[in-house]
Amino acid sequence: MVILSADKTNRCRVHQNPSKTILLLTMGFEGGLAVLAIGIGFLIDYWPLAQLMKSINHPSRLGWEVMYGAIGTLPLLATALAIERIAWQPFRYLRSTVTKLVASVFREASLLHLAVVSLFAGVGEELMFRGILLDAPRQLVDSPYAPWLALLASSLLFGLAHPFSRTYVALAAAIGTYLGLMMLLTKSLIPPIIAHGLYDFIVLLYLLGKEHRPRTAG
Repeated sequence: MVILSADKTNRCRVHQNPSKTILLLTMGFEGGLAVLAIGIGFLIDYWPLAQLMKSINHPSRLGWEVMYGAIGTLPLLATALAIERIAWQPFRYLRSTVTKLVASVFREASLLHLAVVSLFAGVGEELMFRGILLDAPRQLVDSPYAPWLALLASSLLFGLAHPFSRTYVALAAAIGTYLGLMMLLTKSLIPPIIAHGLYDFIVLLYLLGKEHRPRTAG
């Protein structure tokens, strides 16, 4: 992690090029996660993109699922707002750590960059955690317990994939459970993808708003 400098001249020199590199690496990682999910799906005879196409090929269904995902963002944002306002020490440490991380990575990002990163995160992480690790066992394992065991395992792994602090791991696991339940209730990956991507985009805008207003150009 890059430490934020109090000197404006040094800060510009340190962050300008590295932040763009890290931004590209972030997009590459999230995109790579989607490719990995597709590869694993090939091996276990589960096609995550086919699950998406079931919705995309039916516009009315897709519209409802996009709406569910957008509405599903509201509890996530309410939780983030509560964490922002609660003066508990683990939450204060979490806010400071995440704000500095976002500022160091996305300082030079435009709105278009933030939107693309959020989209990649929503698609890549949901194809893996709610697709391969949750929906695939639900469909492939003939047991009434499979969806719930898969929900537990995928949520825990989702939390462990965000190891910024123990508090962040617990919160990410809870968010993973929420997104997993959304997938199980709708039997579609579209709602959690929309909720995840939209939530990330709004939170990135908010956190960067503490530092500076992102450029509107791509």
